[in-house]
Amino acid sequence: MDQLLYVLACHPLCTEGVALSRRDRRWRVLHEWTADWGTESSTEEEPSSQEIPENQEDPWIENVTAFLDRHQWRNQSLVFLVPTEDVVSRKIGFPFKDRRKIQQALRFELEGELLEDLEDLRFSIDIRGLDQQSAEVLVLLFGKERTEKLQRICLERDLLIRSIDCTAYALFRELFQTSSTMHQADEGKNLLSSEEHAGFQVYLGADEAFINTIQGQRLEEIKFFPNRLAELSAELTENGKLQDFLYEFATGTSEEESPGPRENLEQELEWLCGQFTRHLRGRDYSSGSRIMIHGIFSPAIEWDGIRFKMRSFPLPEAETLKQRQTFEEDAEESELEETFVAESEVVGDESQDPAPDNPELAAINNQYFSLFDYEPYNAAEDGPYESLLTVQNGNALLNGQGPPGTYGLWSYYGAQGNSYSISNNTQFRISAAGSADIGDHALQMGFEYEQRRDAFFSLAPTGLWTIGRLTTNSHIKELNLNDSTITNQGSAFYVTYGRLIGDNQFAFDRNLRIALGLDPDGNDFINLDALDPDNLTLDMMGADDLLNQGNNLVNYSGYDPYGNRM
Repeated sequence: MDQLLYVLACHPLCTEGVALSRRDRRWRVLHEWTADWGTESSTEEEPSSQEIPENQEDPWIENVTAFLDRHQWRNQSLVFLVPTEDVVSRKIGFPFKDRRKIQQALRFELEGELLEDLEDLRFSIDIRGLDQQSAEVLVLLFGKERTEKLQRICLERDLLIRSIDCTAYALFRELFQTSSTMHQADEGKNLLSSEEHAGFQVYLGADEAFINTIQGQRLEEIKFFPNRLAELSAELTENGKLQDFLYEFATGTSEEESPGPRENLEQELEWLCGQFTRHLRGRDYSSGSRIMIHGIFSPAIEWDGIRFKMRSFPLPEAETLKQRQTFEEDAEESELEETFVAESEVVGDESQDPAPDNPELAAINNQYFSLFDYEPYNAAEDGPYESLLTVQNGNALLNGQGPPGTYGLWSYYGAQGNSYSISNNTQFRISAAGSADIGDHALQMGFEYEQRRDAFFSLAPTGLWTIGRLTTNSHIKELNLNDSTITNQGSAFYVTYGRLIGDNQFAFDRNLRIALGLDPDGNDFINLDALDPDNLTLDMMGADDLLNQGNNLVNYSGYDPYGNRM
């Protein structure tokens, strides 16, 4: 059984979702549920997005509940993407960068920025350094009442909310993640390469329309444009098949006898083009600025260097839309034929029992392991135990990790401490004084001696697991392409390569191999998390590794890096 992550985009008129699976740091879509148009629940008297009468259920919540029940989403992690119009964003600058200080001062700053009562909102923050001493915080606020309702309906369906995210900010984040891993460019030019010119992400979908203004690596502004695209699109997709509608729209054809709905949609797009153009002209647009257009209606518009305008129909993308396979609700998940490099033998006992020291946190992993039966590794299928990342995506914990706090305010029951310290302060002092009168002279004499020794040692132990994982096997991660074995299973051929031993071995890796009785210069792959912690000692780490490039795991004076008195 695959371990999935559900993503649900929620709009009062449009709800759609996907199931994602991650392998080798790349997400792939396993299944998608095309848009459900909630026309019945949105009428002329639709209440505002945040204020719902007590005796009336929120249509937004009703649509989410109906979608979850219709498609039987259960027992997985879930990310909600909420419309930009439902999120309040604020940017606040601070003359310091310390995260703890920012969190302490943030509430006071927000109370002066907001008209709403802060107690009625839930918020998330993104802290970005501006220079050596100051920072800027992007705050995204979402209604407390809706948050609690989402938590309730997910709890009733055994769904765990991974995050509640704003679509505009998610799009901005995706740009940086994609650019950093794949160096994606727009017409050969990276959107993030210019500090002096602003960049713009334009989103034009059936659910909403907005523009992100980006300066360097900072999201400067989110501008939302109210429109009727969702309502008009719903009128043109009575059969519920968004793909058919998009193909007809791209080809400029329609089965409707009356051209009214299509004309209304094109007029709405032309109006939005004018709004987009006016917005860019007021936001320091120049020829050096980069523009990226997203959303299902993005092929319908273009930027000609002066303004946004509608493209001529039929669109060249029409055939692509026709050929693209859509997934039906009861369709089987696509099977991808992939060939994976087989790994050498792994050192470590996979059946290690949980330690009895913290049964509260151990219960989280016990629950995860009770959900899925153990199955042998199969390269053709994604299993729940195929990698540490898969286990983490299922909300299980690795050694040294703890569950996130609730809204950053309350720690989870059983949260482990991350501080160990010893100190030895000694002081020796001796003094003597005397006086004498000799004739007409008064003599005073004395001496004083003081010796003081301050010694201390402190350690942040949970970070040792992270350093250990990074430094273990670091010199054997490359493959020896000159040493291979070819095997075949049916019509598939598999090539198994040996590990290439590099010269970047860390002290911890070498000392660990010696402690385990392995060849310190060998290429055995060690699973650190499967080892008995009693076999690990602090002095296996190199002193420089414990200092962690300035993010010290240890601080000491009068002691060595391992806590021994000097």
